[in-house]
Amino acid sequence: MDPLPSWVLQGGILGIVGGQDFVDEKYALMKENDTPLVGIWMQDWVGEHKFLEGTRLLWNWQLNRDWYYDWDNMVAEWA
Repeated sequence: MDPLPSWVLQGGILGIVGGQDFVDEKYALMKENDTPLVGIWMQDWVGEHKFLEGTRLLWNWQLNRDWYYDWDNMVAEWA
């Protein structure tokens, strides 16, 4: 296996779900506390659906703007 790229060691990868407002709030908190971040892992960008068994992600690989209504600006701000 190839070694990990050097940027991986320069900060954390924040794994977070909960929709844009929640993610924005937690991202801002990390930045306020000067937490070094190199990535954000959000798997609920596709949205969620409640089933009898519980909540599941919608693995249709399409951005759900109900969950992330201002995706383009959010991503641009992070860059």
